[in-house]
Amino acid sequence: MLGNGIIETTTTTGTGDLTTAAVTGRPRFTDKFTANATEASASHFYYAILTNDATPQFIESGIGYMSATGTLKRAVVLSTYASSVYTDVGATAVSLAAGAKNVICTGECGSAYGLAMPGQDNSLSALRYAYS
Repeated sequence: MLGNGIIETTTTTGTGDLTTAAVTGRPRFTDKFTANATEASASHFYYAILTNDATPQFIESGIGYMSATGTLKRAVVLSTYASSVYTDVGATAVSLAAGAKNVICTGECGSAYGLAMPGQDNSLSALRYAYS
């Protein structure tokens, strides 16, 4: 699903769930996507993590959802850029270092090819299959 204009920040470290914070004047993930207790009942969306500086650099993209506690769960990591290496096959969550990062809701190029489109199987298992 697409949530235009959504941007939040995170200072989460490591590879786990992201605790996000609002950016003034911008919509939040929970404005568009309902927080759910289980992955199966959640609304999934594409996300990207970027550095929070004058020239934002890509860190990670994937498919996530909002947990019941309001954290962003990184359900499927699609691509990463860490230590000057881009990975989009078998990507795993980047271990985030200390410091603020931007987390945005993005479209995924796969949706232009019929993935995650209305009227189709948009379940996480279908999305995982499409990217395996």
